[in-house]
Amino acid sequence: MAVQGFRFWKKNNKCAEKWTEDEVIAIFEDTLNHVIENPTLLLINEVNLYMLKEHGVSQQTRSIWLNKIHNKSKFICDLYEAISQVIEIRVVKDKTLRPNIQALVLQTKHKYAQKQEISDEREYNQMGRITIDGKKLEIKVGK
Repeated sequence: MAVQGFRFWKKNNKCAEKWTEDEVIAIFEDTLNHVIENPTLLLINEVNLYMLKEHGVSQQTRSIWLNKIHNKSKFICDLYEAISQVIEIRVVKDKTLRPNIQALVLQTKHKYAQKQEISDEREYNQMGRITIDGKKLEIKVGK
């Protein structure tokens, strides 16, 4: 079934099982090449849309490939990891995105924490009264 350049699978069609391992590899290789050749791609959803439009592979199908059917194929899993890493690196390095979006990616994916300078030093010019057994102690503090 085709709708304006998209290929969709009909309901109850076990589409994830219809591709051979070589076909899955070819789809991921083509997608990785597309991502590398198009440096303006910054969102994984753009990758998902490309896979759906060009190969008829939905996000759900891709997920089944990676988590159930081809989860033991290191090569297939590594290909998709490479796609994700290229996109992630672009998001982090992009100068037009808001810094808080980049920080969010770093925090969620890489446990990045913004450095905070916290000091527990205090400076007092005058000290309150200290008394021990009714006797006032004289202590000079400060400059």
